[in-house]
Amino acid sequence: MKRVDLKKFIRYSIGGGVNLVLKLGFVALFDVFVIPAYLNYLITQVIILIISYFYHSKVTFNEKMDFNSFVMFTKCVIGLKIIDYLIFNVNVYIFHTENIYAVIISTLVIFILRYLLIDKYVFNQGKNNEKDLPDRCNNIRQ
Repeated sequence: MKRVDLKKFIRYSIGGGVNLVLKLGFVALFDVFVIPAYLNYLITQVIILIISYFYHSKVTFNEKMDFNSFVMFTKCVIGLKIIDYLIFNVNVYIFHTENIYAVIISTLVIFILRYLLIDKYVFNQGKNNEKDLPDRCNNIRQ
């Protein structure tokens, strides 16, 4: 791993830690209001999506923020968000794991996959960054 990549990975890891703490906080808060786990985590995921975009745009990958990059970010991470959501719900409803532990499990499983995805396809700092933006997620689906 190159030095620049290591620094980016460290910033990404810090953001992941912040997001995990926020996820745990939101899930615990929504538990207080007796919101069902499936809805609780769905709301939490939407909030975290927005926070993650802002953090990773400005801190991890140092890219400009605009509507197009938010849409691309969302398109690229939505598959992982769905897998994260499914892992959470399987843990809660099939394995009867407490919500907090289910958040930790699902977050750890997704962590590395998400970094690789958003680094390579969303905030790729290579040549023609704007030109190939719409095609990046197509590579994921192939």
